[in-house]
Amino acid sequence: MGIDLVLFGMAGIVGCVLAFLALFSQHPAVSSNFLLLVFHPGQLLFLPYIIYCVRKGKKCWYLTLNLAVLTLFIVLFPVIPQRFDFAVVPLALVLLIRSASNLIVTSKKK
Repeated sequence: MGIDLVLFGMAGIVGCVLAFLALFSQHPAVSSNFLLLVFHPGQLLFLPYIIYCVRKGKKCWYLTLNLAVLTLFIVLFPVIPQRFDFAVVPLALVLLIRSASNLIVTSKKK
């Protein structure tokens, strides 16, 4: 649970910075940033709900949605029109693995 707090919390903070830059910056390089698929403010906003679901052993709908979005990002990584550093893939994989592992653990408890 502590690792989820750190991972999703940091990803949410990065998402808040990216969302701020994408929404309020006049620079064309940050206007359409596909990194918001990986790092989005929802990870910070739904962090209490994620922790609640993990503690209670309930299936979390947010982690299911996050798993789907991260899977699509990794599959479509080569065709996304924005160029990313390859270091984004391991970061996305870590978030994907944590989402999937939480879903697997909660589904086995029932």
